[in-house]
Amino acid sequence: VSNFHVMRLKDYESFTPAKLTDRLLPQAKKAVDGLPVIGFVEDFDQSMQRFEEFIKRYFPDFRVEDVRENMTVKYNSTLEENLESFKERIGKSAYEKLVSVNASDFELYRYARAQA
Repeated sequence: VSNFHVMRLKDYESFTPAKLTDRLLPQAKKAVDGLPVIGFVEDFDQSMQRFEEFIKRYFPDFRVEDVRENMTVKYNSTLEENLESFKERIGKSAYEKLVSVNASDFELYRYARAQA
């Protein structure tokens, strides 16, 4: 797995070949800029509230239901806590390798957080 989110968002405006690596992150950031709502797992409740407010413009009776199923992390844990727990489970070396090959996704996350 390498930069999953960047690879999915890079084609938001137009196709960007994956081999053009210097263009992928900027294209993904443009996609973030164009999204009406950005959600974050660690802020799930607030993200769903923003999503509901947006959808209600078009579907006034829309309501988000809070259902806690298929959860792989402790509810109300921070991103930092989740990452630390993940590092403990897979080991420091594997964790550092994953962080390295997903550097663009981490940058995209920081960018999206700043926009939210």
